[in-house]
Amino acid sequence: TGGFQDGFEFQLNDGIVTWCIINKKPFYINDMFKRKNAGYRFVPGENNQLQIRSMLIIPVITDNSTFGAIMLESQEPYLYSQQEKVMVQFLARQIGFSLERAIQQEKLANLIQKDMELGIWNYQSFVDRMKVEIARCTRFDSEFSTILFKINLSSKDLMQNMQDNYPVIKEVLESMQ
Repeated sequence: TGGFQDGFEFQLNDGIVTWCIINKKPFYINDMFKRKNAGYRFVPGENNQLQIRSMLIIPVITDNSTFGAIMLESQEPYLYSQQEKVMVQFLARQIGFSLERAIQQEKLANLIQKDMELGIWNYQSFVDRMKVEIARCTRFDSEFSTILFKINLSSKDLMQNMQDNYPVIKEVLESMQ
């Protein structure tokens, strides 16, 4: 973990990495020792104890979102060639596309698994979840019980009326989400 606790996140301050993320542009320094006012990487006041000389920062972006940045550093000056810069930019784009696709697939899976009007699991999702729970009970040799009920709704107004007049129904539906 590089000395950071699990779950640690860098805050976006005014550092070079933040500039790359906000502006969606790469940043390269050949030799930090020769560059006056090179800035800081993450937070104001950080010093260069690692003796970093070469730095390459490429934002991980898609059409509208920036997910973060790939940052390469070295104590050797003039380390990264133009070909390596292009290769890291390509890698960053591929990572961005992959993250965007994963997010879209998760959204699609939620749409497929839930009733759009009520926001609760549909029949197939319920059956799949029951299989998982039954397998868990079998594995741990524990008991399993369930209560099934079916709500026949002819209109959205009827459902709203039921929720308004019987708060327990609203609580049950919300707990199922």
